[in-house]
Amino acid sequence: RVLRLDSMYASEREEIQRAYDIDPADPDIQHAWKDVVSSANEIKSIEQSRSAMADLDPKARQTATASIQSLMSRLSENSQTCRVLPAIGSATLPLLASIEDKKRHIYRYQLEVQLAQSKAKLLVDTAASGLYISRSLAEQNNLNADAGAPQDTVHVDEVNIGPLEFHDCTVGVSDTSFPDKADGIIGTDLLASYLIALDFRSKRLTLAPLPTQPGLLPEDRSAPRELKDFLPVYRRRQYLLLPITLDNKSRTLFVLGTGMPYTAMTSEVAYSLSNLKTDSARTASGAKEEFYRDTFDLQLANLPLIQHRRIVKFDLSAFDQTAGFQVAGVLGLDILHSLVLHLDYRDGLVKFDLADKELVPVKTNGTSFSMEVNGAN
Repeated sequence: RVLRLDSMYASEREEIQRAYDIDPADPDIQHAWKDVVSSANEIKSIEQSRSAMADLDPKARQTATASIQSLMSRLSENSQTCRVLPAIGSATLPLLASIEDKKRHIYRYQLEVQLAQSKAKLLVDTAASGLYISRSLAEQNNLNADAGAPQDTVHVDEVNIGPLEFHDCTVGVSDTSFPDKADGIIGTDLLASYLIALDFRSKRLTLAPLPTQPGLLPEDRSAPRELKDFLPVYRRRQYLLLPITLDNKSRTLFVLGTGMPYTAMTSEVAYSLSNLKTDSARTASGAKEEFYRDTFDLQLANLPLIQHRRIVKFDLSAFDQTAGFQVAGVLGLDILHSLVLHLDYRDGLVKFDLADKELVPVKTNGTSFSMEVNGAN
């Protein structure tokens, strides 16, 4: 499990095989071996047969390819709910800013997608998975669930995002309205087959090819020359989890969450740092939220120290349940808006560039300049 969180997929297979060699009758080992190692062996067998049979008819070749894709999802941390057509090598998509108040503060960003009958504007969220739309939008496009599909989902034959095509999607449906009058949410993990760059200041999302891997099966995370400045993070399902040092005391895991306008933290973590109080306030959307009455120093990756004056008190139990362990907080758009995010889901790597070049960290006598974050953008 730890190796998978660390995107060390080849090592995971080796460890499971070693355990299976020692005790193949153990039910936990047997289950892991069948799910991972046996699937890897089957993929290699299908690929060898497909390569050896040059006269294989198109339908049989298509079936073999589908089998490989289905089995491949077991060999790495995968949250895909669509079949991605990798026909486009790169693309640049415009981000639509959501401006909520008279001061023209930007709280979220949206992408426009094309469904069968209509277009939709979906909130871009690095902590969400796949596609999630309103019930009214699903009905407008005559979308229905597959037999035996999870509750509150529909099947979508095709979704287009700019020049990108996604087929056979399982899409979540909500009866509750989405923030900023959006039609739904799009998780950036849907684009995990690309190297993703989110540049909020320039209002664009850029997709580029991932560095090629030598083998057919997922390998251990590596740092090829193209990604030498990237930093390793943990990946669990749709979450990218970044170690952050708080107040130079505690090192904890925060989820990247561009769908949240404010950075959030659990009360347990906050109170472990100081004996603080909270203030209640109304957000621009009218919701009531509690903010910690304190300034926190956050050190993440290679960035200058971030001094944050407004962190939301937030219950992260839903995040814990999905991740399978405790999460300390979520980095929201109030911090991430000042950065260009480069995301490599496949290898569990990220890079942050400062969007405002005046805030480039320059050290003088051992002291670095810091960024101050007061609240919304």
